[in-house]
Amino acid sequence: MACYITGSEAGDARLATDEMRKTATRVTRLLCSLCEITPIDKMPPAVKTWWKKHQKTDEKRQREEQEERDRRALVKTAKKKLTPQERKALGY
Repeated sequence: MACYITGSEAGDARLATDEMRKTATRVTRLLCSLCEITPIDKMPPAVKTWWKKHQKTDEKRQREEQEERDRRALVKTAKKKLTPQERKALGY
């Protein structure tokens, strides 16, 4: 882990936390890559358990992201239907 000197403990802690988050994300992506090419019956039990839980978490995240994209598309379509006066009244 890198050393930080930002002038405050809170600043140093924030930078260290951000670095740890990036490292955890990188390690998770590497583990996912390995799990995608490894047959599930060849995985150690702990990895198999993690992989199944991670897949469910990933499916939920992807579903939520798709719902947000759909919502934004609906808003965009609705905005196009507004008259100039309605847009102005709503602040668009």
